[in-house]
Formats: sequence, structure tokens, C-alpha cells
Amino acid sequence: MQKTTLRAKHQITLPNTIVKRLNLREGDELIVAIEHDRATLRPVRPSYRGVLKGQFRNDGGIAEFLRAERESWRD
Repeated sequence: MQKTTLRAKHQITLPNTIVKRLNLREGDELIVAIEHDRATLRPVRPSYRGVLKGQFRNDGGIAEFLRAERESWRD
């Protein structure tokens, strides 16, 4: 367990050991869960759809790509 301090504008700084262990980078989003008197943070991991966003020319491109990939597994 590590300690941090709540700063102005309700900000905290995560210790470097936690940042490295969770493989966090500037701009990463974190989910905050509250249970009784405890708060936990966990990183939001990108979905495969989010990772592929913008890689295809039209909206159906991702779905078509995934369909074709799945079909190729059957061969």
C-alpha cells in the first residue's frame, strides 16, 4: 500500500511504482469504484473496436474485417 495526498482541485498524484505496475501513461482513463469507506482505481483498457477505430474507410469496415478474420479461422 502507498500513500498520496489530495491536492487543490481534488487532484492526486499516483506513486511511480503504481504507474509502472499498471503500465499507465499520461491521458489514460481510470475507473473509480466506491465501496463503503474505500475507493479503488483501475485503468480503462481500450477495446479492440476502439483500437481499430479510424483504420477503415467506412463504419461497416471493422465488422466486415472481423467477419472475414473469423471465416479464415475455419479454413
